Amino acid sequence: MTTVGYGDIAIGTNSEYTFAIMWMMFGVVFYSFLLGVVILIYIKHDKDEMNLNNKMKLVNYFSEKHSLPDGVTKKIKMYFNNQAKTGFADEDWSYVFSDLPPTIQTEILA
Repeated sequence: MTTVGYGDIAIGTNSEYTFAIMWMMFGVVFYSFLLGVVILIYIKHDKDEMNLNNKMKLVNYFSEKHSLPDGVTKKIKMYFNNQAKTGFADEDWSYVFSDLPPTIQTEILA
């Protein structure tokens, strides 16, 4: 937008100075906003990835503790992977398991 330039075009009047300063300020605000949005998108993606990894660790722990069959554990992981793609969030296990399809719930309880 604005550059230091080579000095071949010089600002001469007060209105040109004012315009140049305002244009530079607009550029700073615009690029700061753009950089902030990009960083926010990256942080959100990283947080979602971390939540999914933690959820998978909890599923592994729960599966080992309650001796769930590998097929059931795999179904649970596939379900949560699919839900993570659509923006799913959970707070506790009862909420998480109540959201599972009934066929998987009966396999867990068996």
